[in-house]
Amino acid sequence: MKYSLVLLLIYAACSQSKTPTQTAHAAVGSEGLEPQTEGIPYDLSTYDEVYPLDRELIEISGLSEFEDASLVGVNDEKGHFYVLDRSDMSIQKEYDFGKKGDYEGVERVGNIVYTIKSNGNIYPYDLTEQRDKETIKGPLNSSNDIEGISHDEKSNKLLIVCKGRPYTEKTEKDKTQKAIYSYDLSSDEWSEEPVYLINDDDLLKQIESKYGNSEMSKYASKSYHNRIKDFSPSAIAVHPQSGDIYVLSSVGKSLVILDDEGSVKSVVMLDERQHTQPEGICFTADGTMYISNEGKGLVAKIYEYGPK
Repeated sequence: MKYSLVLLLIYAACSQSKTPTQTAHAAVGSEGLEPQTEGIPYDLSTYDEVYPLDRELIEISGLSEFEDASLVGVNDEKGHFYVLDRSDMSIQKEYDFGKKGDYEGVERVGNIVYTIKSNGNIYPYDLTEQRDKETIKGPLNSSNDIEGISHDEKSNKLLIVCKGRPYTEKTEKDKTQKAIYSYDLSSDEWSEEPVYLINDDDLLKQIESKYGNSEMSKYASKSYHNRIKDFSPSAIAVHPQSGDIYVLSSVGKSLVILDDEGSVKSVVMLDERQHTQPEGICFTADGTMYISNEGKGLVAKIYEYGPK
């Protein structure tokens, strides 16, 4: 019995660890429909590459561009960030920046790598000096449950997305909104109120306008509707060309795109069988998009999508 169980576990792990050798892999959602990607410059019904990650990154929770040929990822249980070779996502270098904790996002800006904890504390690491800098603390705390950080180059602000309470004080609208705050790198100032709010009603309207009159089954339509009601940010990234803000949700497996004023432009449903736990998203300068998935006990992966 034990021998059979071991074989089963080995088979499951191997089936998760595919090498990045094929391109344009078709993806069909769990509802039997290809993911709809109208309104964004990516076709999420296919991916260009998929990269299995080292066991060290089974809990990968954040992703950012590092240099032209590399990305940087963070493990949400360990105060380390990892430089990854874009050709195969192997670990090139590991940096120790802090104690163990719930780290949820990472972003490189110039010679500084910013890692954010779920309580809102930001940990800057100076790559030139090879040392930590003073922790940045603001108005957010654990009840806001921060899940991601990104850099808006146009405004030179860090954008911080919350999975939990949208405001620093509890309000009646808490359950129907998700918030994005900012930290200005030029003035070293936090926004005291959300700079963007994502409302459930706006997301549901997008779903209705996209899929309400389509030929999908009632079951599929209801499934999409329920998945959007579960929208819960897990990562954030700013597109390098359009300036649009991409907010990923692991719960419900969706991707919400906002314009630079915070209005919802599009809602995309991801393939649940591929993106089992999407927790990180980033772009490179050429517009290539990467989405990282925690391993859920098996193998963590990064999916690559080239622009259309």
